[in-house]
Amino acid sequence: MLTAVVYSNSIGNGFTWDDGGNVTENSAIQKISYANLRILFTTSFLGMYVPLTMISYSIDIAIAGLNPQLFHFTNLLFHLFNIILVFYLM
Repeated sequence: MLTAVVYSNSIGNGFTWDDGGNVTENSAIQKISYANLRILFTTSFLGMYVPLTMISYSIDIAIAGLNPQLFHFTNLLFHLFNIILVFYLM
């Protein structure tokens, strides 16, 4: 619950410094297609190999375009899900 309270503040924020190369200027996530999925699984972006993150970005764009609030909300949900997983693993 504490994580939800702390990170919920991020939902109202815009994109940050690394979102240009990862999101707004990344043509591979603008449309979900076989060719783009292949790019996401074979390419690193800004020195990071994160295909599942990029697929998440693609889904966010398909739902709401370049709306930073949805990106932050999705990120919050992933954080909360990971906390629940750690809790049950402990």
